Amino acid sequence: MLTWHTRQVSTEQPPAGTPVAMNVKWDRHALQPATVANQLLIVDGLRYGDNQSEQVYLVLGHAAPPLFVNSADFASFQNDGGALPVEVKGTFVIERGRAVEWWKALGVHLGQMKEGG
Repeated sequence: MLTWHTRQVSTEQPPAGTPVAMNVKWDRHALQPATVANQLLIVDGLRYGDNQSEQVYLVLGHAAPPLFVNSADFASFQNDGGALPVEVKGTFVIERGRAVEWWKALGVHLGQMKEGG
């Protein structure tokens, strides 16, 4: 199932201040090439004073499984701390309101998918 989410963007057209609505159009190659990511890091943006941050940082990455050819490889992995390195694939900053929209859209999409793929 492929779901495209677009939203109307409104800006004020100077100098009259009249709102202008625009649709967005995705590039026809939006899904190619796809980048594999299996790790997600979410960090709040900076706070100013007592105000809640209005930005969210999303960092997507990929951690490949380790290759253990023999027990010495496994011992070396453990001696190095036993943590898989994450290769960062993309870092994004989005507004909190937009993050909530994505959260809802992803929930709707996942709810429509059949269990087990």
